[in-house]
Amino acid sequence: MPKKFERRMAVGGLEVRENSDTITLTGYASTFNQPYDMGWYTESVDPGAFKRTLGQHPDVRLLVNHGGLPLARTSSGTLTLDTDSKGLRVSSDLDLSDPDVASLLPKMKRGDLDQMSFAFRPTEDIWDGDMTKHTRRAPDLNSD
Repeated sequence: MPKKFERRMAVGGLEVRENSDTITLTGYASTFNQPYDMGWYTESVDPGAFKRTLGQHPDVRLLVNHGGLPLARTSSGTLTLDTDSKGLRVSSDLDLSDPDVASLLPKMKRGDLDQMSFAFRPTEDIWDGDMTKHTRRAPDLNSD
């Protein structure tokens, strides 16, 4: 039975550039080695965590709040994912004629929408000895 998707939030780093027909959205869906509070433990993402899944060219969708119709998608070439020293970098060309994009644009320009998150299936994880620190090592990003 496949593992269910988990979701994590990355704060800040969302940038929007508007052209005549599209807007380019860039930011980080996940940042490396930055622990975040999960309640009774902290979790962080290893810098090599996405190497395997990105090498498999995953089919990833850009969604609002992890639901609805996709705004962009890796399989259509409108969404790209890569990593750098900071984290999992996302870049997407959004179509301004899409009503869902048009409704989000003012919120992004004002800075009301300034975060990104990612959904994944856990594969390889490490816990420390007292179970207070958790490190994600190889999350699977495939949407299917």
